[in-house]
Amino acid sequence: MVTGGAAALGALRAQIGGDVIVPGELIVEDPVLMAREEEKRRDEEAQERSLASVQVYFDEGTGYSEETSFFVPERYGEEGVIRFTIPVPPSVRRLRIDPALCPCIALLRGVECAEEPCGAFRELVRANGTALGAAGGLFGKLSGHSAETGTECTGFLFTTHDPYMEWDMEKVRRRRRAGKKTESGAQTGYTFTIQMAGLPATMAQALEKSRE
Repeated sequence: MVTGGAAALGALRAQIGGDVIVPGELIVEDPVLMAREEEKRRDEEAQERSLASVQVYFDEGTGYSEETSFFVPERYGEEGVIRFTIPVPPSVRRLRIDPALCPCIALLRGVECAEEPCGAFRELVRANGTALGAAGGLFGKLSGHSAETGTECTGFLFTTHDPYMEWDMEKVRRRRRAGKKTESGAQTGYTFTIQMAGLPATMAQALEKSRE
């Protein structure tokens, strides 16, 4: 027992009680904090979805524009694969596809038109990334055969937050006409199959330095 105006330890325990209070439970029970945590979780999920969204641009003679661009409704699924169809009007001179809004590795698994492979897209693709299959590329020779389309696939390493692949549609159409592939109707639907894996910013920076 401690004297001098202080209480005994047993008496203090009796006054305090024996209930165990877990700090985490206090946070969960606070409706304001719960609402903030839920809002934060939704924002993080929305940001993650937006980073892994495919954005499409048409150039009909005046260049690309954010105002006329659009996101495809499809989302990346199992193994990071997405398949979507873009109706391309004949007035489109250039087509641009952003596979993500973050650094990534993207494979163009195939492009089809009227359920037939369209190899012109793989042959004529331009990108602001490093072609993985190029001689002396960062990962050496990466051969890619797509089981989905039966054609060779083309891969790129993108270290930028604004990765894109683009095509001169006039060249694509000429290539298709030369191959006896006629296009009918006001617009042609092209079905793209892309596989994508996002890269952390620090990894993208390290890969960018290794290319210097």
